[in-house]
Amino acid sequence: MPTPGSAWGLARHCESCGSSIEHKRVDARFCDRQCKAKASHLRLRATPEGKAAERERNKARYGHEKPRRQEYARAAYWREHEAALERARAYRHENPDRRRSAHDRRRARMLENPGYVPFTRAEWERTCDRLGRRCVYCGDKPDLLVMDHVVPLAKGGRHALSNLLPACWTCNSSKGSLLLSEWRYRRGGDSPLHPSAQKSAEGLKPLASTSAR
Repeated sequence: MPTPGSAWGLARHCESCGSSIEHKRVDARFCDRQCKAKASHLRLRATPEGKAAERERNKARYGHEKPRRQEYARAAYWREHEAALERARAYRHENPDRRRSAHDRRRARMLENPGYVPFTRAEWERTCDRLGRRCVYCGDKPDLLVMDHVVPLAKGGRHALSNLLPACWTCNSSKGSLLLSEWRYRRGGDSPLHPSAQKSAEGLKPLASTSAR
């Protein structure tokens, strides 16, 4: 005689995870709701329409969760900030050769590219003064402004005043080796320049538009 829940004594298994479902009713195909949802998800993704619909759902869900995720990421960053700095210091101390190699590559990109135009520290300070000594991206006034290459050195940008903007360390690190158009896309389409910088950087507008092409 067949055992209770089995189909004439034949062993039955979940179509998703493969576990036994002999204790389930005769027409059962999955062991629980999770396996059923997983199989449904895979079936929907088997078609181009299903993939497009899933992308739209993920985009909508991320847009709804974005503020909460950003707040969590900020809290995690500052919670581990000192420990991360200590790890970075230890790495630089233990790997001086790699640190020197990275510095040499960066210096070569700045000074040996075809568009290199020498400038003085005073000229850079005048540029910072003209832009209000603030980060042109977020508008903050940090104690230390760094040089941000509008067209990154890694993408053929020049190390010249015409390709440099003052930025805070946070924005400079966030932009990295991205063009302004790429960075703007990652930020959700917002203008990369702070309104106060847009008013005082009339001469930099052609440069910004060139980098977005």
